[in-house]
Amino acid sequence: MNKFITLTVLLLALLRALPAADAPPPGSIASSEFPSLKVGPVTLQQVAFHDALTGKNDHFGCLLVDIEGRVVTHAQSKVWLFTGSQPPGSRGNEGWISHARELDLATLRAEPRRQILSVQPNDRWATVHLAVRVDEQTCLLFFSTGKLIRAAVGPSPSGPFKVDPEFQIAASQPWEGDGPLESDPGLVPIRNDDQEFRFWKLYDMLGTTEGNGWAEVAFDKPTRRVHLVRKHPANPVPLRLPGRLTARTGGTVDRSFLVDGRYLMLYLSKPDIKTYLMSAALSRDPLFQVIDENVELDGPRGGELVIEKFQWVVWEGELYVFYDTGSKEGDWRTGLRRYRVTR
Repeated sequence: MNKFITLTVLLLALLRALPAADAPPPGSIASSEFPSLKVGPVTLQQVAFHDALTGKNDHFGCLLVDIEGRVVTHAQSKVWLFTGSQPPGSRGNEGWISHARELDLATLRAEPRRQILSVQPNDRWATVHLAVRVDEQTCLLFFSTGKLIRAAVGPSPSGPFKVDPEFQIAASQPWEGDGPLESDPGLVPIRNDDQEFRFWKLYDMLGTTEGNGWAEVAFDKPTRRVHLVRKHPANPVPLRLPGRLTARTGGTVDRSFLVDGRYLMLYLSKPDIKTYLMSAALSRDPLFQVIDENVELDGPRGGELVIEKFQWVVWEGELYVFYDTGSKEGDWRTGLRRYRVTR
């Protein structure tokens, strides 16, 4: 009898220690006072907010996409999440490395992260901001170095990855000045065949300047090398609103969520040096050379100071917006805002 009582008490203690199936991850904030956001004829009613989805020192890089720019899901509700962190001992804004892990959209539970990139010689960072699954044996990464953009190729989202020694996107157009340039999670396919996958890749100029540009990139399948073909002659993308300092760090251009038949791009707009706003542009052109609507939506919330690098995925009828967020304490994290869509 004593053994039975002891076992029962132990089981009850274990059950109490288990997290509830619908319990929010660390850093989540629940509220019934979220604002409704209007994007064209669509209303986005925010239903959840997480300012540290995967904890501290784990800033958002991107979600894995396919060759159409759509976020790749597997095992029904899982996606591949790429994040960056600073190793112990890093000084200032230096030394960022990248990790990959699986994240379950249904529960928002993340697997332990695995390092996939380290800082290359003479670089400052290795932060992934575009990951593309070309086929079942090929994954491309585009990462920021603090000066320019490099590429790496691997057999799976978790690697191992080999950095292409020759590929780079560096400042060369007048609007880019001396850079530095950063990768963004935006992709528009041009063509794909047995020999080559060619696409437009989104990038931005880091800092308070013009904003985003497109680079035409080719992946040679037989050699598994990455090549910069050219930059779009109409760069920069005309996202910047009148009176704004910049419009940059855009992301996610695909057909999985159209607003009145138009593509959606979320990007950062800055009315002044200290203000960061998530903004939305709509265009019938996937390269956003002509913009139909352009509106600033929402700013930092809670302990956030910075919000940028937006990438969205539609899952179970709701819009999940992932982004990079910097806290008032100087910690960079992965943020998530989830919206119910009404028309």
